[in-house]
Amino acid sequence: MPKYEYDPKQAVKLLSELGFTKKDKEGYLVDSKGRRLEFNLATNAGNNQREQIAKLIVDEAKKVGVKVNFQAIDFNTLVGQLLSSGPDRPFDAIIIGLSGGGLDWPFGANVVPCKGNLHMWNKSGQCLDPRETQLDALYSRGRTELDFKKRVEIGYRMQEIEASLLPVIYIAGPNYHPAWNNRLGGEHPDAIISAIWGQREVELTFIKK
Repeated sequence: MPKYEYDPKQAVKLLSELGFTKKDKEGYLVDSKGRRLEFNLATNAGNNQREQIAKLIVDEAKKVGVKVNFQAIDFNTLVGQLLSSGPDRPFDAIIIGLSGGGLDWPFGANVVPCKGNLHMWNKSGQCLDPRETQLDALYSRGRTELDFKKRVEIGYRMQEIEASLLPVIYIAGPNYHPAWNNRLGGEHPDAIISAIWGQREVELTFIKK
């Protein structure tokens, strides 16, 4: 799928093509009318990981002349903003975490379909971009496909489309290294242990004698 490497020089080039070639006295880019290039970024207060990620974004954006106004707010307020609809939604950008779908089809039933409650980038209830329409159709097709290899290919195609549409930006994914005493049995075979499958099912775990 398409990848967008970290490239500050390319960022500066793209911003200059949009007309942002001058900086104000604080080092932020401005347009021909002197309007600063900036946006607001919010996450839920008390989540240290997300607050640290936000601060990294603030610092890195400043290096290319973009001002990011970060605010940590109450979680319920954040969700209310995220789920709002209409032409004047009360946020620019939000950092939030979502769980995936099932292990056999890891795409959220209320995230991908255009009518989904968590289809956050478009709350009209309708597919507005042709790529959204494709994602919606592929989601339904993949969810009902019984052939695992075909389902995987559908999932890959969905990720390709999402990477071109960029409705959301994935910042980080979980990565962990499990360890257990050798008296503990029931772990999955090494080949399938991952951040998605985990290392074991509690129901299958037992203590060896």
